[in-house]
Amino acid sequence: MALGVLSLLACLPASSAYPLSKKITTINNVRLKYEPYMYDMEKPSTPETRHNDVETYISVINATPYPWTRVYVHDYQMVGWDKWPKLISPGETIEVAAERYSFHSISDTAAEVRYSLEGTSSPMGFQMEYRQNKDIQVRFMGDLETMNNGKESMVNLGFLRRPGGTGFLLAGDEGNFISNNGPHDWMQASLGDVGHLPLRQLCLPRSHHAGMWKSTHGIGLGLNRQTLTQTNNLWTQLTEGGVRVLDVRAHKWHGKFYEAHAAKVGVAWHGKYGASLAEMIATVNRFTREVPGELIIWDIHTDTRSASRHFAPFNAQETEELYALFKTLDNRISVPDDQDLTRWPLNDFIGNGTSAVLLRVPETWLNKTPNFPGGSQGFVTSRNYPTQHHWSNKNKALPMVQDQLRYLYGWKRGRDVVPLSMDWIVTEHSEEVYAGKEIMTYNRPAWRALFYEFWAVIHDDMYPNWIAMDDVHKSQHKAMVMAINLCLGARRCGGLGGKVPSLTAHGQGINSTWAQRVGQ
Repeated sequence: MALGVLSLLACLPASSAYPLSKKITTINNVRLKYEPYMYDMEKPSTPETRHNDVETYISVINATPYPWTRVYVHDYQMVGWDKWPKLISPGETIEVAAERYSFHSISDTAAEVRYSLEGTSSPMGFQMEYRQNKDIQVRFMGDLETMNNGKESMVNLGFLRRPGGTGFLLAGDEGNFISNNGPHDWMQASLGDVGHLPLRQLCLPRSHHAGMWKSTHGIGLGLNRQTLTQTNNLWTQLTEGGVRVLDVRAHKWHGKFYEAHAAKVGVAWHGKYGASLAEMIATVNRFTREVPGELIIWDIHTDTRSASRHFAPFNAQETEELYALFKTLDNRISVPDDQDLTRWPLNDFIGNGTSAVLLRVPETWLNKTPNFPGGSQGFVTSRNYPTQHHWSNKNKALPMVQDQLRYLYGWKRGRDVVPLSMDWIVTEHSEEVYAGKEIMTYNRPAWRALFYEFWAVIHDDMYPNWIAMDDVHKSQHKAMVMAINLCLGARRCGGLGGKVPSLTAHGQGINSTWAQRVGQ
């Protein structure tokens, strides 16, 4: 398995020229086809494709013990829609381009593909539906229902234009399925399956620069396109997006604290202030009140700046003021200072149905003031909540994917090691700031790769604990971490083609559950 992952990462090309070399690599019975133009804004043109337009990529993950059989496929004015595979095996991720003829009238362009789950006690299936200028939709068919989605539901996956992608995930087994559009209280709803897992075996969605969904004030020559990292406000990130870890960079400006995205270029600082921390705190307080029983972690970055002191780091007084502001957070949970909280099971935090809020601040702040609030007031550091953070600092998606997966392989040698905080983000470099695209445009292919390369490589002993994303939208982030927790953490989705070897070895793998149910 280890050699397979390393071989895969080594073979990923850094650049492409058309015609493309279609290299097939297999990991855990998952076929991977790398076409590097998926990471670029434009697909290379040839005489055969010059009238075609790849609108987006659609990925589907089978995280169930049941093979899925294609039973229907139809399109109007689409190219290559019939490439949807006839069979999607347990554990497999597949990807198909939504490509249309650009010289036709596009208003009525449409396509559908339908899959049936094999081996369930009653007919179950779903239909993927593409409509021009509309979000991708999944229609549940037969008796299929998932957590928060009843029979015959229509699940909106959203739409992210190329080189981005849209992903649908179905995980679990009959009577205990999860999918996109999970509930707002997804942690509380999942306790029966994953509540026994310690935090170092759980995966949580993290919002990169959680407060940068809006610009409130400028810093120097800062522009929105180079500083805004989120489309949705914090409430939507927490509810629909399922975010449970908030990445926050605190700045003080005109007596108030703000989330900020700024950097020093030459002798001056440039960037933007986003939401005020007071507004973010009010949103989290509303969330813990209206959606009780969830664990929320504020991850406060070490880089704090005071505008009135020429952007110097916070001094002791400013740090004390920040502590006082954070003490207005409701539901801060009291924890010991001398225990590793990542070894506590999730039930210890929210098992009683009450919300729990932690503020994780840099360890250096322990000596910054004489009055560090400590665990009794919900403040923790790396001493009692250790994590290993990895940022790739790559301005292209493909190198970022390679780097993050290599680091994941090197760090997560087992499920009980120190939690890994993965930044699944593409970073705009300084020379691209004023001439480049928006940050969220840079990160479109990161979303495509999350449901394809990322899922293909992870298994029950190797997955991250925090996944940070830009532009948290719809429920794909939430669906991915819920599937990781249920299928890889709790091992309750079968062997998944080798992703959970212990179950495969004991007859609960890719085909055995299906064979037992249908009597073959």
